[in-house]
Amino acid sequence: MKYEKDLMASWDEYAIKKTIEHDRKEAMEKGMEKGMEEGIKKGREEGMEEGMGKKTYEFVKNLLLSGELTVVKIANFANVSEVFVRRVKKEIM
Repeated sequence: MKYEKDLMASWDEYAIKKTIEHDRKEAMEKGMEKGMEEGIKKGREEGMEEGMGKKTYEFVKNLLLSGELTVVKIANFANVSEVFVRRVKKEIM
């Protein structure tokens, strides 16, 4: 009887330990998966912003090079600040 109780107590300890290990491992995997998803999403967003910034820069640059529009009109067309247009103008001139 004592042997059976000791055996059951050992088994309970083992089962609890394995359950904790399993839950911890599962939680880590879920956390890593979520972190990876968030990282990929953030990377895409940053890439889109960078791409849009380059397109806007090129658009403003082309309008400036045409020589037909004022800084104010270009800023309005490109939906950017006049400061941005002036900065692009300074870089290309």
